Amino acid sequence: MEPHAVEKLFGAPGGYAGYEQGGFLTNAVRNDSYILILLDEIDKAHPSVFQVLNQILGEGKCTDGEGREVSFANTIILMTGNVGMQDETNRALTRLLADLRQMSVSLGQEDEMAASLKLKDLISKAKQEMPDIALLTDFVNKLEFYKDTEEALGNVLGQLISGINKIIDERIEKALADIFQGQEIIGRAKAIGGVIFFNGLTRDDLNNILDIRLKELNQWLIPFNTRMNFYGELRSALIQAGYNPQMGARPLARALRRLVTSRLADGILSKEVVPGKILR
Repeated sequence: MEPHAVEKLFGAPGGYAGYEQGGFLTNAVRNDSYILILLDEIDKAHPSVFQVLNQILGEGKCTDGEGREVSFANTIILMTGNVGMQDETNRALTRLLADLRQMSVSLGQEDEMAASLKLKDLISKAKQEMPDIALLTDFVNKLEFYKDTEEALGNVLGQLISGINKIIDERIEKALADIFQGQEIIGRAKAIGGVIFFNGLTRDDLNNILDIRLKELNQWLIPFNTRMNFYGELRSALIQAGYNPQMGARPLARALRRLVTSRLADGILSKEVVPGKILR
């Protein structure tokens, strides 16, 4: 964010052009103090924004460009970021964690020996990609002898997921400290509501999102007297194209536009979509 863009949020100081218009954020809060404020990619904000946010989080209020006090006492502030994902190891750990969570969900659906070999292969590849993560070496060794103990594969997998989660949390905490060095905003955010680390989406998560998008799409298709279903190859293609643990659901949204909604709109315009037909 550029320094002058801060004035758009809180208002320009008196004597500057546009100061009488107030700030976009302060005007919104003054008009309705019971609102949810989402500050996306806060890690890219200008330091001037942090100065004002420190005041808001510490005192529950700030002063706009015209000198008027604006109370944030009744607002909910969410700040999101992509901190640490510029680091290749963090990205690899996030991919691994998403794969492990997916494997945990489907563990009872395949032979335990096959699942063990699949997990060993996954960890071995991750170990080659991240040789500095000692936990991976420990679990490769553990998988060799777990069958001779009373410890179930599910327990081993659960311990691995917990360990990877802890490593990611520690690395993200360090990245936060590096990015917001000298800023009080993270400490105040933790004191008020805490910092939450989100896991990457699994393929099962994308399946659930697809179901939600399908309902929305069918609502849109009601005036055309038709419906859409995602089965077989189409659903698999959408999941494959939309799976990216670092990017969340955005790749899935792009895949839906490319493979479904754009073609569907063309079919409606060309009258190839017949009313009363279920599209698959």
